[in-house]
Amino acid sequence: MRLIIIFTLVCNHLISQSLSDDLVLYYSFDNGQAIDGSGNGLDGILQGPTSSADRFGVASQALAFNPSQTVEIPSDPVLEIQYPISVSLWVRFNTEDFEDWSIIRTDFEKDNYSGWYLNRFGNGQISFASGGNLGSAGTGNSRSIGSVEAFQLTGTWTHIAVIMVGPSRGELFVNGCEVDVTSGGSGPSTIAYTGSSTFIGRNDNNGSLQNPVEPDRFFDGRMDELYVWNRLITTEEVQFLYDDFYTPNLSIADQVGCDDVELSISDSLTNVTWSNGELGNAVTLSEPGIYSVFGYMTVL
Repeated sequence: MRLIIIFTLVCNHLISQSLSDDLVLYYSFDNGQAIDGSGNGLDGILQGPTSSADRFGVASQALAFNPSQTVEIPSDPVLEIQYPISVSLWVRFNTEDFEDWSIIRTDFEKDNYSGWYLNRFGNGQISFASGGNLGSAGTGNSRSIGSVEAFQLTGTWTHIAVIMVGPSRGELFVNGCEVDVTSGGSGPSTIAYTGSSTFIGRNDNNGSLQNPVEPDRFFDGRMDELYVWNRLITTEEVQFLYDDFYTPNLSIADQVGCDDVELSISDSLTNVTWSNGELGNAVTLSEPGIYSVFGYMTVL
């Protein structure tokens, strides 16, 4: 008997909004480019970063930085957003070095704390902060949240999402899981902008009182799928962005018997479950029908 077997991947998430709703900026970083997919025309200017493999190992689908490279986004009023703000991206750090922590900084101006930024400190804490354009960094010129936990992320692709309700009020997700945060700062409740460029992979030291001439902070690692919204994304959307869709290759072996077909799925997926109840990366099917397969991918 000839079998016709149709496979589908199962997704448990229901998305009530489109990811394009109130989308300010989106970079896929495909082919080593920073082309804005939001429709706002905010294409970035590469200053050294090169194309790299993404978390699935697919070539030229992410962007690699060393600690002197950045992407500049020229000043545009579209980027001068107020709360609520949401950010999502995949990131892979090459080092725990404090010098190499900057992810994105809007309204970059030397020795002035304005715009907002997302970074990871050398101790592993992830932080989102905004400034009031009152000069150097300090609690009276900033509002922030930061993770309580210190994450050691070197050499591992990690999904980070931030949902900022308002100044010093927000949620932080690491690999789809919400983590505890602390709030800080007593600065202005609105984000101040000076009309300066946005930088990915570069941040000013904001005129540190300990060392006012300290050099800029750069990023050492890889980035992929950077989104910025002027709205609160939902926890369902965070899960969708983290899980993503991955279509594995299915291999059909020689027909086992006159009524059987053997199928196998890539070993990159673990805890594989077939809709007929079979477990494992290979299955033998003897009945015609519509089947699905579900598994987990380990992101390296």
